Amino acid sequence: MVCAELRELEELEARESLLPADAPRALLSIRLSVLTDETTSPVRQELDLRRFALLDAAASSASPRDLNVSAPKSTQWKRPELGDWINNRAPEFDQILFWKLDRFVAASRTCI
Repeated sequence: MVCAELRELEELEARESLLPADAPRALLSIRLSVLTDETTSPVRQELDLRRFALLDAAASSASPRDLNVSAPKSTQWKRPELGDWINNRAPEFDQILFWKLDRFVAASRTCI
């Protein structure tokens, strides 16, 4: 299964390289609280996000991976990888894609 998923990732990256230079740039945010056999693997999240981005004709600018990071315990802006992109590299992407809303939601009740 893992080999098939990795092959598909390569195929999606190849399709993405055919997009026009001015295609929207999508940041593919990947997050897991705890990596276990029952969790949705980071590779599977990336596959789904890349498929979705291609449906919108968007190119992936990056895939920040915050693994072993709990959403309620860390806001988006303070996550090691996603936080760096949001706080310091926002001009490098046009949209942020999340595999599932709970990959984004923080414990605070601040407006976003």
